[in-house]
Amino acid sequence: MALKNNADPGWKPDGVIEKWAREQGYGRGYALTEEGLRELRAAHDGSVAGLYLIESTNHDIYVGISTSDVTRRLRTHAETWPDMQGFRFIPSSASASEIRSMECRLVHDAERHGLVNRNTEWASSIVGASSLDELVPIDDQQSWLAAPRATANACDCGELTEFSASAVARNRHKYDALLRLPHSDSILDAFAAYLRYCVPFPRTTEATFWTATSLPAWSQGRRILTCTMAVIEVFYIFETTSGEDPHAMLFVDRRHLPGRGLARLGFRRELRQFGARQVMDCHPSGGNWEQGIRFDNLGLFVAALESIPELQFAAAHFALDRMRRPGSGYAQSHNRSLAEAALLRAFAPTP
Repeated sequence: MALKNNADPGWKPDGVIEKWAREQGYGRGYALTEEGLRELRAAHDGSVAGLYLIESTNHDIYVGISTSDVTRRLRTHAETWPDMQGFRFIPSSASASEIRSMECRLVHDAERHGLVNRNTEWASSIVGASSLDELVPIDDQQSWLAAPRATANACDCGELTEFSASAVARNRHKYDALLRLPHSDSILDAFAAYLRYCVPFPRTTEATFWTATSLPAWSQGRRILTCTMAVIEVFYIFETTSGEDPHAMLFVDRRHLPGRGLARLGFRRELRQFGARQVMDCHPSGGNWEQGIRFDNLGLFVAALESIPELQFAAAHFALDRMRRPGSGYAQSHNRSLAEAALLRAFAPTP
C-alpha cells in the first residue's frame, strides 16, 4: 500500500542537514516511499530497529526512534506530515531508555546547529500548529510576548474552565492547609506574580494549559506549590527543612538572558542582589536551553520579576513554549481553589 505523503521525485535533501546527519552516524538517504522502505529493509537484512531522521519538502526535520521497526513509524509520519520526502537511519539494539536518551541528544544537537525541528518531547520550541492556537491565536501569542505582558494579562477576561463541585472539593483541603502555613501570603503573592508576568492569558489557559498543585508529595524537603505546563514544572515553591523561609524555583529559556561578557556578569550580580542564583536543576524534556533559577526569598523573587526585564521575558518565553505542547498532564491534580486565589491576587484592582 502506497505511503500517504506527497512524494516529489525531484526533491533534494538539504546539504547542511546531510552533513549534520553524517556526523551523527546516520546512513545514506532514502526516499520516503514504498521503494525506499524496501531498500532500507534489504540493506539491513530486515532488522530495522533504531533511530531515524525524516526531512520535509522545506527541510524541517523530525528525529524518531523505534525499538522494533522504524518503517511502521515512518508510515505514520508520512500520513501525519504529507510533506515529508526523505529519511535516514541509524541501526540500534539499545534498550528503550537508552535509545530515548540518544533521541534526546540528537534533538538537542540539531537545535544547536539551527535545524528546524518538528519534535515536541525534547525540543525547546514547537514548530507548526499547536493545540494552544485553537484557544489563543498565534498572532495573540506573539503580541503577548512583545507587549507589556502584565497589561495584556490584565485584559484577559476569559472564563475559567468549568469545574464540578466535586472536582473543586477534591483538592480544597490542600489549599486550606497551604493557607495555614506561616508564609501563606508570601507564597500566594509569589505565585500571583508568576501568573501576572510570565503566563500567557492565565484565565483563558487555566486548567488546560497550566495547572497548580498545593502541597504535592516530594522527596527533597517539602514542596508547597507547583505550577506545571505539559508535564514540566515551570515554577515551584518549596522548603528544604520544615519551618524555614520558603524558596522559589523558576525555569527560563537561557537564550533570552544576557549571555556574554560584562552583560552576563552584570546579570549574575543583579540576581545575587535578589538572593538568586542559576542552578543546573533542569528537566529531561525541558529543551536545549532550559535554565533553573533559585530564589531564597519570595519577596525578592517578586521584586526580581518586576525589576529585571530579561528575567521576566526569559521566563515568559519558556512558559509559552511549554504551553504550545499538548495540554497539562496533571489536570486531575489541579487545585482550582489555589489557582483562583492566585488569579484574584494577580489582577486585583489597585486601591
